Amino acid sequence: MTDVPPDKPWPSLQEGVRYEVAQDLFGHLIGQCSAKLAEERHKETPDPAELQRWTSQATQYAAERAALDPRDQEAVEAVIAKYGPVVRGLRSGGDNSGS
Repeated sequence: MTDVPPDKPWPSLQEGVRYEVAQDLFGHLIGQCSAKLAEERHKETPDPAELQRWTSQATQYAAERAALDPRDQEAVEAVIAKYGPVVRGLRSGGDNSGS
């Protein structure tokens, strides 16, 4: 994400909606990681590497979500372009972590 000058105006309504879309994508991705963690933890012998993988992935998504500034529409659109297809794949039954 880029540094946004402090005097840059807040987004328009449409830009705000796009920001919310990006935030929702991160929510779906973090939820997927949580589901994979739960699935792995319920195995008779959980794989520590898989637990670490999904924990790290969720942490990465959370950090990206926290860093996203609604005034940086270029970054907002980049998130939607990168993760929108990933979430659509998850919704259609795919197993795509987005990494």
